[in-house]
Amino acid sequence: MPNVNLRFCILAFVVCLTAQADVALPVLLADHMVVQRGLPVHVWGKAAEGESVSVTFRGSTRSTTADSIGQWSVYLPPVEAGGPYELIIQGNTASRSKTSWWAMCGSLQDSPIWNSP
Repeated sequence: MPNVNLRFCILAFVVCLTAQADVALPVLLADHMVVQRGLPVHVWGKAAEGESVSVTFRGSTRSTTADSIGQWSVYLPPVEAGGPYELIIQGNTASRSKTSWWAMCGSLQDSPIWNSP
């Protein structure tokens, strides 16, 4: 019996050493998200320490590397209203794709309701 436990522990240890983390996004960055037009878009998440991460959206690509605690962050240039568009996040071990819409309205302060008596 002790031999079986030792073999299991060694196997579990080897599996943990070879495991690689996928690129992970926060829940806020999900399919069908709406992003305000005309402002830089902040995309962030987690990956394995030192993993290269690439974010592509409407022809613009930004790359970064996950820091010592696995966090990464990029800013994409602002674009005009429209959609749906595909946001692609790629790491060394995985790729994620999200559909997003750019908000079609401007500032709420420009709305006539703010000027009403």
